Amino acid sequence: MMQLIALEAYHRIRAERPVVVVVTRRKCAPAEHALRAFAAAAEELDVDAIAMDADAADNAAFLDELGVSQVPECLLFARGVVLERCAGARDEADARAVLGHALRRPT
Repeated sequence: MMQLIALEAYHRIRAERPVVVVVTRRKCAPAEHALRAFAAAAEELDVDAIAMDADAADNAAFLDELGVSQVPECLLFARGVVLERCAGARDEADARAVLGHALRRPT
């Protein structure tokens, strides 16, 4: 999973291919768990996955624009539209179910 800054993420979420954005924070166990779960699920479902650090000053305005209110927070985009928003996942199967349901793909 790539760690991107706001400008790169802005372009990626508007692309043709769906992308899941996982908002993280350094040394945050739930965020690290969400990263692993959504990275694995995204790979299985052929979805791009990126991470954004909530502590990076360059990301603050963009994350506010997206309405991010917690860490971790996971957002699934398709062509710039939020299809799903959640606070993480219990495990890879849960992440796969969240993404699959939002994309209307069987998991």
